[in-house]
Amino acid sequence: MKLMTNNPAKYVGLKGYGLTVAGRVPLLTPITTENKRYLETKRAKMGHVYGVEFNGRLSNLIYSNGKSTVEAAPSDAASKSNS
Repeated sequence: MKLMTNNPAKYVGLKGYGLTVAGRVPLLTPITTENKRYLETKRAKMGHVYGVEFNGRLSNLIYSNGKSTVEAAPSDAASKSNS
């Protein structure tokens, strides 16, 4: 089976139960101004994976109206959560 998740621990956990996991399909999550700190915290603390990273920046979906999501440098989001 292919597992649809952004959480690598689920992949490992299911394999621990003897299930054959052929791969992981990331769930593309729009990164918005409102959720970027939350998603970055999940990435930094729990290893969650969201879409594709280019040059250390998080990037994600393009909405059906053609507008792209907000990009946030991980260091920016992490520094804001530490203040």
